[in-house]
Amino acid sequence: MKKTLSLVFCLFAFLAIVSMSACADKAKKENTPNLDSLVDAKVNERLKEASQEEELLNEEEKESIAEIDNFDALEGIEGLDDLEDEDVDEEDDVQLLEGTIGRYPITMRLNSLSGCDEGDYVGHYVYDERPGSKFSLQIVSMEAINTKGSMHLVLKEYTSKGNHTGTFRGQYECRGDHYSGTFTNSKGEKFEFELH
Repeated sequence: MKKTLSLVFCLFAFLAIVSMSACADKAKKENTPNLDSLVDAKVNERLKEASQEEELLNEEEKESIAEIDNFDALEGIEGLDDLEDEDVDEEDDVQLLEGTIGRYPITMRLNSLSGCDEGDYVGHYVYDERPGSKFSLQIVSMEAINTKGSMHLVLKEYTSKGNHTGTFRGQYECRGDHYSGTFTNSKGEKFEFELH
């Protein structure tokens, strides 16, 4: 009988140990995240960081665009696409110049400057990234520098509503179709421009 009791006691002890071990394993599994949940958490964290980086880049890009006052002037202006093309007659000698104001690409079209007087409208230009951003150009002054066709040329830009929003001052090479100098926006900020 002692042997039987001893055997029963050992059996109960063994079952208790196995049961406690199973409970400990279950508790450990419940408290410890599995590998899939760890990977998911890391992926979600990285996606969130990437999204924040993208938002930051978008904000920096918006701030960069706002540096040039003309972009601010474009917001809410109706009829930019309706700017009359009286200043560009297709039959005249039209020069197409491409380049940048600061780091912003633009395309400028100028009528032949021969025979132009101060106050004449001579063309228009657009920011390439915003095709609807059409500004008309009016001559302020044109002064010959030499007999080879180089001149100091000042042009004012106007919106379709007639608002003066900037001024180009620089050297214009007639033969090479090259115009470079300084652009000043309506806030007085200056940007180098170069067009070919």
